[in-house]
Amino acid sequence: MSPRQSGRAWTRSGHSPFRACRADDAQRTFDAFAVERDSLDVEVDGVVFKFDDVATQQRLGMTSHHPRGAVAYKFAADAGMTTLRAVEWSVSRTGTITPVAIVEPVQLSGATVTRATLHNLSNLKRLGLKLGDAVELVRRGGVIPHLETTHGGGTELVAPPEQCPGCGAPTRIVETTRKLADGVVTTQILMCERPAECMASRHREILHYCATLELEGFGEKVIDVLLERGLVSDVADLYTLSADQLAGLPRFGPVLIDNLLREVDKARTVDLAAFLRALGIDSLGKHAAEILARRWTLDEIRALAPTDIAELHSLGAITGQSIVDGLHQRTALINKLLRQVRVVRKEADTAAGKGPLAGHVVVFTGALQHMTRRDAQQRVVQLGGLAGDSVTKETTWLVVAQDELDAPKASSKLAKARKLQAAGEPIKILSETEFMAAIAGAA
Repeated sequence: MSPRQSGRAWTRSGHSPFRACRADDAQRTFDAFAVERDSLDVEVDGVVFKFDDVATQQRLGMTSHHPRGAVAYKFAADAGMTTLRAVEWSVSRTGTITPVAIVEPVQLSGATVTRATLHNLSNLKRLGLKLGDAVELVRRGGVIPHLETTHGGGTELVAPPEQCPGCGAPTRIVETTRKLADGVVTTQILMCERPAECMASRHREILHYCATLELEGFGEKVIDVLLERGLVSDVADLYTLSADQLAGLPRFGPVLIDNLLREVDKARTVDLAAFLRALGIDSLGKHAAEILARRWTLDEIRALAPTDIAELHSLGAITGQSIVDGLHQRTALINKLLRQVRVVRKEADTAAGKGPLAGHVVVFTGALQHMTRRDAQQRVVQLGGLAGDSVTKETTWLVVAQDELDAPKASSKLAKARKLQAAGEPIKILSETEFMAAIAGAA
Protein backbone atom coordinates (compact mmCIF):
# COMPACT_ATOMS: atom_id res chain seq x y z
CA MET A 1 0.00 0.00 0.00
CA SER A 2 1.30 3.40 -0.89
CA PRO A 3 2.35 5.90 1.81
CA ARG A 4 1.34 8.85 -0.33
CA GLN A 5 -1.48 11.00 1.01
CA SER A 6 -1.63 8.64 4.01
CA GLY A 7 -4.52 9.41 6.32
CA ARG A 8 -6.39 11.66 3.92
CA ALA A 9 -9.85 10.80 2.57
CA TRP A 10 -11.85 11.96 -0.42
CA THR A 11 -15.38 11.53 -1.71
CA ARG A 12 -15.96 11.82 -5.45
CA SER A 13 -19.34 12.10 -7.10
CA GLY A 14 -20.48 8.66 -8.26
CA HIS A 15 -17.60 6.90 -6.48
CA SER A 16 -17.00 5.46 -3.05
CA PRO A 17 -14.60 7.38 -0.79
CA PHE A 18 -11.01 6.18 -0.64
CA ARG A 19 -7.94 6.78 1.45
CA ALA A 20 -4.30 5.88 0.90
CA CYS A 21 -2.52 4.28 3.84
CA ARG A 22 0.40 2.10 4.81
CA ALA A 23 -0.14 -1.58 5.53
CA ASP A 24 0.59 -1.08 9.22
CA ASP A 25 -2.06 1.66 9.35
CA ALA A 26 -4.86 -0.47 7.84
CA GLN A 27 -6.73 -1.07 11.10
CA ARG A 28 -6.81 2.62 12.00
CA THR A 29 -8.00 3.46 8.47
CA PHE A 30 -10.79 0.86 8.73
CA ASP A 31 -11.85 2.24 12.13
CA ALA A 32 -11.92 5.78 10.71
CA PHE A 33 -14.24 4.75 7.88
CA ALA A 34 -16.47 2.93 10.38
CA VAL A 35 -16.88 6.20 12.29
CA GLU A 36 -17.43 8.29 9.14
CA ARG A 37 -19.77 5.91 7.26
CA ASP A 38 -23.01 7.53 8.45
CA SER A 39 -21.86 10.97 7.23
CA LEU A 40 -20.82 9.81 3.75
CA ASP A 41 -22.98 10.57 0.72
CA VAL A 42 -22.91 6.93 -0.43
CA GLU A 43 -23.96 3.66 1.25
CA VAL A 44 -20.95 1.57 2.29
CA ASP A 45 -20.81 -1.81 4.05
CA GLY A 46 -17.06 -2.22 4.39
CA VAL A 47 -13.59 -1.32 3.18
CA VAL A 48 -11.55 -2.88 0.37
CA PHE A 49 -7.78 -2.71 0.78
CA LYS A 50 -5.77 -3.07 -2.43
CA PHE A 51 -2.20 -2.49 -3.52
CA ASP A 52 -1.73 0.99 -4.95
CA ASP A 53 0.26 -0.38 -7.86
CA VAL A 54 -1.27 -1.83 -11.02
CA ALA A 55 1.82 -3.89 -11.87
CA THR A 56 1.69 -5.56 -8.45
CA GLN A 57 -2.02 -6.29 -8.83
CA GLN A 58 -1.43 -7.87 -12.24
CA ARG A 59 1.53 -9.90 -10.95
CA LEU A 60 -0.54 -11.31 -8.09
CA GLY A 61 -3.33 -12.28 -10.50
CA MET A 62 -6.68 -13.83 -9.65
CA THR A 63 -8.10 -16.84 -7.92
CA SER A 64 -11.21 -18.33 -9.53
CA HIS A 65 -13.29 -15.94 -7.41
CA HIS A 66 -11.36 -12.76 -6.56
CA PRO A 67 -8.18 -10.73 -7.15
CA ARG A 68 -5.23 -11.60 -4.94
CA GLY A 69 -4.20 -7.96 -4.75
CA ALA A 70 -7.27 -6.89 -2.76
CA VAL A 71 -9.05 -7.94 0.40
CA ALA A 72 -12.44 -6.81 1.76
CA TYR A 73 -13.30 -6.15 5.40
CA LYS A 74 -16.96 -5.70 6.32
CA PHE A 75 -18.30 -3.41 8.99
CA ALA A 76 -20.11 -5.00 11.90
CA ALA A 77 -23.72 -5.52 10.85
CA ASP A 78 -26.33 -3.12 12.23
CA ALA A 79 -28.24 -4.92 15.00
CA GLY A 80 -31.44 -4.17 16.89
CA MET A 81 -33.75 -5.69 19.50
CA THR A 82 -37.42 -6.38 18.83
CA THR A 83 -40.19 -8.86 19.68
CA LEU A 84 -41.13 -12.03 17.79
CA ARG A 85 -44.84 -11.95 16.93
CA ALA A 86 -45.23 -14.90 14.55
CA VAL A 87 -43.44 -17.32 12.25
CA GLU A 88 -44.67 -17.72 8.69
CA TRP A 89 -43.78 -20.71 6.53
CA SER A 90 -42.93 -19.99 2.89
CA VAL A 91 -43.04 -22.71 0.22
CA SER A 92 -40.33 -22.63 -2.45
CA ARG A 93 -40.51 -23.92 -6.03
CA THR A 94 -38.84 -27.17 -4.94
CA GLY A 95 -41.27 -27.78 -2.08
CA THR A 96 -38.88 -26.61 0.65
CA ILE A 97 -40.78 -24.88 3.46
CA THR A 98 -38.76 -22.04 4.99
CA PRO A 99 -39.52 -20.27 8.30
CA VAL A 100 -39.73 -16.46 8.28
CA ALA A 101 -39.85 -14.43 11.50
CA ILE A 102 -42.52 -11.70 11.80
CA VAL A 103 -41.38 -9.08 14.31
CA GLU A 104 -42.35 -5.73 15.73
CA PRO A 105 -41.01 -2.97 13.41
CA VAL A 106 -37.36 -2.11 14.12
CA GLN A 107 -34.97 0.32 12.40
CA LEU A 108 -31.87 -1.31 10.90
CA SER A 109 -29.42 0.40 8.52
CA GLY A 110 -31.95 3.10 7.72
CA ALA A 111 -34.82 0.73 6.93
CA THR A 112 -37.88 -0.43 8.88
CA VAL A 113 -37.70 -4.21 9.26
CA THR A 114 -40.72 -6.39 10.05
CA ARG A 115 -39.56 -9.76 8.63
CA ALA A 116 -36.33 -11.74 9.01
CA THR A 117 -35.14 -15.01 7.55
CA LEU A 118 -34.74 -18.05 9.79
CA HIS A 119 -33.10 -20.09 7.01
CA ASN A 120 -34.28 -23.63 7.77
CA LEU A 121 -35.74 -26.02 10.32
CA SER A 122 -32.34 -26.76 11.89
CA ASN A 123 -31.77 -23.09 12.64
CA LEU A 124 -35.27 -22.73 14.12
CA LYS A 125 -34.64 -25.70 16.44
CA ARG A 126 -31.23 -24.32 17.42
CA LEU A 127 -32.76 -20.99 18.44
CA GLY A 128 -35.65 -22.62 20.34
CA LEU A 129 -37.89 -19.64 19.54
CA LYS A 130 -41.08 -18.84 21.42
CA LEU A 131 -43.72 -16.33 20.38
CA GLY A 132 -43.16 -13.15 22.35
CA ASP A 133 -39.39 -13.66 22.64
CA ALA A 134 -37.11 -10.63 22.70
CA VAL A 135 -34.92 -11.26 19.65
CA GLU A 136 -31.87 -9.65 18.09
CA LEU A 137 -31.95 -8.91 14.36
CA VAL A 138 -28.92 -8.16 12.22
CA ARG A 139 -29.01 -6.74 8.71
CA ARG A 140 -26.05 -8.60 7.24
CA GLY A 141 -24.16 -6.57 4.68
CA GLY A 142 -26.67 -3.81 5.32
CA VAL A 143 -29.20 -5.73 3.21
CA ILE A 144 -30.77 -9.01 4.41
CA PRO A 145 -32.32 -9.13 7.91
CA HIS A 146 -31.42 -12.22 9.91
CA LEU A 147 -32.68 -13.28 13.33
CA GLU A 148 -29.45 -13.99 15.19
CA THR A 149 -30.32 -14.72 18.83
CA THR A 150 -33.17 -14.81 21.30
CA HIS A 151 -33.18 -13.38 24.81
CA GLY A 152 -36.31 -15.28 25.85
CA GLY A 153 -39.48 -13.96 27.42
CA GLY A 154 -41.94 -15.79 25.16
CA THR A 155 -44.37 -18.51 26.15
CA GLU A 156 -45.49 -20.52 23.09
CA LEU A 157 -42.81 -22.67 21.44
CA VAL A 158 -42.69 -22.32 17.65
CA ALA A 159 -43.28 -25.74 16.06
CA PRO A 160 -43.01 -26.67 12.39
CA PRO A 161 -46.33 -27.27 10.59
CA GLU A 162 -47.42 -30.86 10.02
CA GLN A 163 -49.25 -29.80 6.87
CA CYS A 164 -47.91 -27.74 3.96
CA PRO A 165 -49.22 -24.14 4.21
CA GLY A 166 -49.49 -24.04 0.43
CA CYS A 167 -51.60 -27.13 -0.25
CA GLY A 168 -52.35 -28.94 3.02
CA ALA A 169 -50.30 -32.02 2.13
CA PRO A 170 -48.26 -33.67 4.90
CA THR A 171 -44.80 -32.31 5.55
CA ARG A 172 -41.62 -34.33 6.04
CA ILE A 173 -38.15 -33.60 7.37
CA VAL A 174 -35.19 -34.16 5.05
CA GLU A 175 -31.57 -34.13 6.19
CA THR A 176 -28.81 -32.80 3.95
CA THR A 177 -25.07 -33.01 4.56
CA ARG A 178 -22.32 -30.64 3.55
CA LYS A 179 -18.58 -31.28 3.80
CA LEU A 180 -16.49 -28.57 5.44
CA ALA A 181 -12.79 -28.40 6.17
CA ASP A 182 -13.37 -29.38 9.79
CA GLY A 183 -16.05 -32.00 9.28
CA VAL A 184 -19.56 -32.64 7.98
CA VAL A 185 -22.57 -30.43 8.75
CA THR A 186 -26.06 -31.95 8.76
CA THR A 187 -29.04 -29.66 8.16
CA GLN A 188 -32.74 -30.47 8.60
CA ILE A 189 -35.10 -29.06 5.97
CA LEU A 190 -38.90 -29.14 6.05
CA MET A 191 -40.50 -30.27 2.79
CA CYS A 192 -43.95 -30.55 1.27
CA GLU A 193 -44.75 -34.23 0.68
CA ARG A 194 -46.32 -33.51 -2.74
CA PRO A 195 -44.56 -30.44 -4.28
CA ALA A 196 -45.71 -31.31 -7.81
CA GLU A 197 -49.33 -30.86 -6.70
CA CYS A 198 -48.71 -27.90 -4.37
CA MET A 199 -50.18 -24.63 -5.64
CA ALA A 200 -47.61 -22.54 -3.79
CA SER A 201 -44.72 -24.64 -5.10
CA ARG A 202 -46.03 -24.46 -8.67
CA HIS A 203 -46.44 -20.69 -8.33
CA ARG A 204 -42.76 -20.32 -7.35
CA GLU A 205 -41.66 -22.72 -10.08
CA ILE A 206 -43.47 -20.77 -12.80
CA LEU A 207 -42.24 -17.45 -11.39
CA HIS A 208 -38.65 -18.77 -11.46
CA TYR A 209 -39.01 -19.98 -15.05
CA CYS A 210 -40.37 -16.63 -16.23
CA ALA A 211 -37.71 -14.66 -14.35
CA THR A 212 -34.89 -16.82 -15.72
CA LEU A 213 -36.07 -16.43 -19.32
CA GLU A 214 -36.90 -12.75 -18.70
CA LEU A 215 -40.58 -13.01 -19.64
CA GLU A 216 -41.78 -9.52 -18.78
CA GLY A 217 -45.26 -9.12 -17.36
CA PHE A 218 -45.42 -12.54 -15.70
CA GLY A 219 -45.30 -11.34 -12.11
CA GLU A 220 -46.81 -12.87 -8.99
CA LYS A 221 -50.33 -11.53 -9.51
CA VAL A 222 -50.56 -12.66 -13.14
CA ILE A 223 -49.32 -16.13 -12.29
CA ASP A 224 -51.73 -16.34 -9.35
CA VAL A 225 -54.68 -15.63 -11.66
CA LEU A 226 -53.52 -18.15 -14.27
CA LEU A 227 -53.19 -20.88 -11.64
CA GLU A 228 -56.47 -20.07 -9.88
CA ARG A 229 -58.41 -20.14 -13.18
CA GLY A 230 -56.81 -23.43 -14.18
CA LEU A 231 -55.24 -21.99 -17.33
CA VAL A 232 -51.80 -23.26 -16.38
CA SER A 233 -50.61 -26.08 -14.15
CA ASP A 234 -46.92 -25.91 -15.08
CA VAL A 235 -44.53 -23.79 -17.16
CA ALA A 236 -45.24 -25.70 -20.37
CA ASP A 237 -48.86 -24.51 -20.26
CA LEU A 238 -47.67 -20.92 -20.75
CA TYR A 239 -47.00 -21.77 -24.38
CA THR A 240 -50.59 -22.86 -25.02
CA LEU A 241 -52.25 -19.67 -23.75
CA SER A 242 -54.44 -17.84 -26.23
CA ALA A 243 -55.93 -14.36 -26.42
CA ASP A 244 -59.43 -15.81 -26.05
CA GLN A 245 -58.50 -17.54 -22.78
CA LEU A 246 -56.97 -14.38 -21.31
CA ALA A 247 -59.67 -11.98 -22.50
CA GLY A 248 -62.14 -12.90 -19.79
CA LEU A 249 -59.75 -12.49 -16.88
CA PRO A 250 -60.07 -9.52 -14.51
CA ARG A 251 -57.69 -6.62 -15.32
CA PHE A 252 -56.40 -8.40 -18.43
CA GLY A 253 -56.84 -5.73 -21.08
CA PRO A 254 -55.88 -5.99 -24.78
CA VAL A 255 -52.47 -4.37 -24.28
CA LEU A 256 -51.48 -6.69 -21.40
CA ILE A 257 -52.71 -9.77 -23.26
CA ASP A 258 -50.78 -8.81 -26.39
CA ASN A 259 -47.61 -8.19 -24.37
CA LEU A 260 -47.87 -11.49 -22.49
CA LEU A 261 -48.36 -13.55 -25.64
CA ARG A 262 -45.49 -11.73 -27.35
CA GLU A 263 -43.20 -12.56 -24.43
CA VAL A 264 -44.19 -16.24 -24.62
CA ASP A 265 -43.46 -16.33 -28.36
CA LYS A 266 -40.05 -14.79 -27.67
CA ALA A 267 -39.24 -17.76 -25.44
CA ARG A 268 -40.07 -20.48 -27.97
CA THR A 269 -36.36 -20.68 -28.80
CA VAL A 270 -34.28 -20.99 -25.65
CA ASP A 271 -30.54 -21.20 -25.01
CA LEU A 272 -29.60 -24.56 -23.47
CA ALA A 273 -27.87 -23.09 -20.39
CA ALA A 274 -30.85 -20.82 -19.69
CA PHE A 275 -33.27 -23.72 -20.21
CA LEU A 276 -31.41 -25.82 -17.64
CA ARG A 277 -31.45 -22.99 -15.09
CA ALA A 278 -35.13 -22.29 -15.70
CA LEU A 279 -36.08 -25.84 -14.67
CA GLY A 280 -35.42 -24.85 -11.04
CA ILE A 281 -33.34 -27.90 -10.13
CA ASP A 282 -31.31 -27.72 -6.92
CA SER A 283 -27.57 -27.24 -7.63
CA LEU A 284 -28.25 -26.49 -11.31
CA GLY A 285 -27.50 -22.77 -11.21
CA LYS A 286 -25.76 -20.55 -13.73
CA HIS A 287 -22.26 -21.96 -13.21
CA ALA A 288 -23.22 -25.63 -13.47
CA ALA A 289 -25.64 -25.02 -16.36
CA GLU A 290 -23.00 -23.23 -18.44
CA ILE A 291 -20.45 -25.98 -17.82
CA LEU A 292 -22.91 -28.68 -18.90
CA ALA A 293 -24.14 -26.70 -21.92
CA ARG A 294 -20.60 -26.12 -23.19
CA ARG A 295 -19.91 -29.84 -23.21
CA TRP A 296 -23.13 -31.69 -24.05
CA THR A 297 -26.47 -31.42 -25.82
CA LEU A 298 -29.71 -31.59 -23.84
CA ASP A 299 -30.25 -35.25 -24.75
CA GLU A 300 -26.73 -36.11 -23.61
CA ILE A 301 -27.17 -34.17 -20.35
CA ARG A 302 -30.40 -36.03 -19.60
CA ALA A 303 -28.55 -39.34 -19.99
CA LEU A 304 -25.66 -38.46 -17.65
CA ALA A 305 -24.87 -40.43 -14.52
CA PRO A 306 -24.02 -38.60 -11.27
CA THR A 307 -20.37 -39.62 -11.65
CA ASP A 308 -20.19 -37.93 -15.07
CA ILE A 309 -21.05 -34.61 -13.44
CA ALA A 310 -19.12 -35.17 -10.23
CA GLU A 311 -15.80 -35.30 -12.09
CA LEU A 312 -16.55 -32.24 -14.21
CA HIS A 313 -14.74 -29.22 -12.76
CA SER A 314 -15.25 -30.48 -9.21
CA LEU A 315 -18.99 -30.00 -9.21
CA GLY A 316 -18.89 -32.87 -6.75
CA ALA A 317 -20.83 -36.04 -6.03
CA ILE A 318 -23.65 -34.30 -4.14
CA THR A 319 -24.14 -31.79 -6.97
CA GLY A 320 -24.02 -34.54 -9.58
CA GLN A 321 -26.62 -36.62 -7.76
CA SER A 322 -28.87 -33.59 -7.21
CA ILE A 323 -28.80 -32.60 -10.90
CA VAL A 324 -29.42 -36.14 -12.16
CA ASP A 325 -32.28 -36.64 -9.69
CA GLY A 326 -33.78 -33.27 -10.59
CA LEU A 327 -33.68 -33.99 -14.33
CA HIS A 328 -35.25 -37.41 -13.75
CA GLN A 329 -38.04 -35.94 -11.62
CA ARG A 330 -38.79 -33.41 -14.35
CA THR A 331 -38.80 -35.91 -17.22
CA ALA A 332 -42.49 -35.42 -18.01
CA LEU A 333 -42.22 -31.62 -17.78
CA ILE A 334 -39.14 -31.49 -20.01
CA ASN A 335 -40.83 -33.69 -22.61
CA LYS A 336 -43.90 -31.45 -22.48
CA LEU A 337 -41.76 -28.32 -22.86
CA LEU A 338 -39.88 -29.77 -25.84
CA ARG A 339 -43.16 -30.02 -27.73
CA GLN A 340 -43.38 -26.22 -27.46
CA VAL A 341 -39.77 -25.02 -27.22
CA ARG A 342 -36.67 -25.37 -29.37
CA VAL A 343 -33.55 -25.61 -27.20
CA VAL A 344 -30.37 -24.41 -28.91
CA ARG A 345 -26.72 -24.13 -27.97
CA LYS A 346 -25.01 -20.79 -28.44
CA GLU A 347 -21.83 -20.59 -30.48
CA ALA A 348 -19.92 -19.99 -27.25
CA ASP A 349 -21.45 -23.16 -25.79
CA THR A 350 -20.26 -25.30 -28.68
CA ALA A 351 -16.81 -23.72 -28.89
CA ALA A 352 -15.43 -26.53 -26.73
CA GLY A 353 -15.79 -28.88 -29.68
CA LYS A 354 -13.73 -26.70 -32.05
CA GLY A 355 -10.32 -25.07 -32.09
CA PRO A 356 -6.76 -26.12 -31.23
CA LEU A 357 -7.60 -26.79 -27.56
CA ALA A 358 -10.68 -28.88 -28.32
CA GLY A 359 -10.89 -31.75 -25.85
CA HIS A 360 -8.60 -30.07 -23.32
CA VAL A 361 -9.56 -29.10 -19.78
CA VAL A 362 -7.00 -26.56 -18.57
CA VAL A 363 -6.47 -25.54 -14.93
CA PHE A 364 -4.15 -22.78 -13.69
CA THR A 365 -2.32 -22.48 -10.38
CA GLY A 366 -0.23 -19.60 -9.06
CA ALA A 367 0.10 -15.95 -10.11
CA LEU A 368 0.62 -15.78 -13.87
CA GLN A 369 3.14 -13.23 -15.16
CA HIS A 370 1.99 -12.76 -18.76
CA MET A 371 -1.76 -12.38 -18.21
CA THR A 372 -4.36 -12.52 -15.47
CA ARG A 373 -5.93 -15.88 -14.71
CA ARG A 374 -9.29 -14.68 -16.01
CA ASP A 375 -7.70 -13.67 -19.34
CA ALA A 376 -5.92 -17.01 -19.54
CA GLN A 377 -9.15 -18.90 -18.90
CA GLN A 378 -10.96 -16.84 -21.53
CA ARG A 379 -8.15 -17.60 -23.99
CA VAL A 380 -8.58 -21.34 -23.35
CA VAL A 381 -12.31 -21.09 -24.09
CA GLN A 382 -11.64 -19.03 -27.25
CA LEU A 383 -9.37 -21.80 -28.48
CA GLY A 384 -12.05 -24.45 -27.95
CA GLY A 385 -11.02 -25.80 -24.55
CA LEU A 386 -12.63 -25.80 -21.12
CA ALA A 387 -11.18 -23.76 -18.25
CA GLY A 388 -11.42 -25.61 -14.96
CA ASP A 389 -11.12 -24.30 -11.41
CA SER A 390 -9.83 -27.48 -9.77
CA VAL A 391 -7.77 -30.50 -10.76
CA THR A 392 -9.88 -33.60 -11.49
CA LYS A 393 -9.47 -36.77 -13.52
CA GLU A 394 -10.83 -34.83 -16.48
CA THR A 395 -8.08 -32.21 -16.35
CA THR A 396 -5.66 -32.57 -19.27
CA TRP A 397 -3.32 -29.62 -18.59
CA LEU A 398 -2.26 -28.02 -15.33
CA VAL A 399 -0.47 -24.73 -16.00
CA VAL A 400 1.85 -23.88 -13.10
CA ALA A 401 3.02 -20.28 -12.62
CA GLN A 402 6.65 -19.56 -11.80
CA ASP A 403 5.93 -18.66 -8.17
CA GLU A 404 4.40 -22.10 -7.66
CA LEU A 405 7.34 -23.82 -9.36
CA ASP A 406 9.75 -21.94 -7.08
CA ALA A 407 7.78 -22.68 -3.92
CA PRO A 408 9.41 -25.17 -1.48
CA LYS A 409 6.09 -27.02 -1.10
CA ALA A 410 3.81 -28.01 -3.96
CA SER A 411 0.38 -26.37 -4.08
CA SER A 412 -2.68 -28.57 -3.57
CA LYS A 413 -3.42 -28.49 -7.31
CA LEU A 414 0.12 -29.46 -8.26
CA ALA A 415 0.24 -32.20 -5.64
CA LYS A 416 -3.05 -33.63 -6.89
CA ALA A 417 -1.89 -33.49 -10.52
CA ARG A 418 1.27 -35.43 -9.63
CA LYS A 419 -0.81 -37.98 -7.74
CA LEU A 420 -3.07 -38.45 -10.78
CA GLN A 421 -0.02 -38.83 -13.01
CA ALA A 422 1.33 -41.52 -10.70
CA ALA A 423 -2.03 -43.31 -10.95
CA GLY A 424 -1.72 -43.34 -14.74
CA GLU A 425 -4.04 -40.43 -15.60
CA PRO A 426 -2.97 -38.56 -18.79
CA ILE A 427 -2.65 -35.13 -17.18
CA LYS A 428 0.19 -32.89 -18.39
CA ILE A 429 1.92 -30.34 -16.15
CA LEU A 430 3.11 -27.23 -18.01
CA SER A 431 5.00 -24.14 -16.92
CA GLU A 432 3.48 -20.80 -17.89
CA THR A 433 6.22 -20.43 -20.53
CA GLU A 434 5.35 -23.82 -22.04
CA PHE A 435 1.65 -22.91 -22.05
CA MET A 436 2.31 -19.58 -23.81
CA ALA A 437 4.42 -21.40 -26.40
CA ALA A 438 1.67 -23.99 -26.91
CA ILE A 439 -0.97 -21.36 -27.71
CA ALA A 440 1.33 -18.96 -29.57
CA GLY A 441 -0.05 -18.16 -33.01
CA ALA A 442 -3.26 -20.11 -32.39
CA ALA A 443 -6.26 -18.62 -34.15
